Amino acid sequence: MAIHEDIKRLRRDYGLTQQQVADRLGITRGAYCQYESGARTPKPDTVERIYAAIDPSGKERPSNEVYVNEENRAYQTKISIEELDVLEHYRSLNRDGKNLAFEILRKIYESPAFATDQRETSSQEENEN
Repeated sequence: MAIHEDIKRLRRDYGLTQQQVADRLGITRGAYCQYESGARTPKPDTVERIYAAIDPSGKERPSNEVYVNEENRAYQTKISIEELDVLEHYRSLNRDGKNLAFEILRKIYESPAFATDQRETSSQEENEN
């Protein structure tokens, strides 16, 4: 389920209006509606705040995944909160920092010691063909 669908479901489950949630967040109803409609994807800390505004008890928590929408909305991919955090840090680097980060990541990626089972399986299949 996409984060905007989950937020909407949760709000309805708790019997709240969009205005009530927006008021608890200290934002306009229009801004909140953009999150709930999927027009904007909230940052990880905003997702946490939305869940806390809907369920102050902390019983409900977001999944560890978010959906990232491209501008044309024809493509969606699921990434973890941790991956999104890494991406935000990467974007704050200058060109030299990005180049260095990419080189380090490439070396780690190529090392069998850090391969996931899925990558090992696809690698083995390629070698067999």
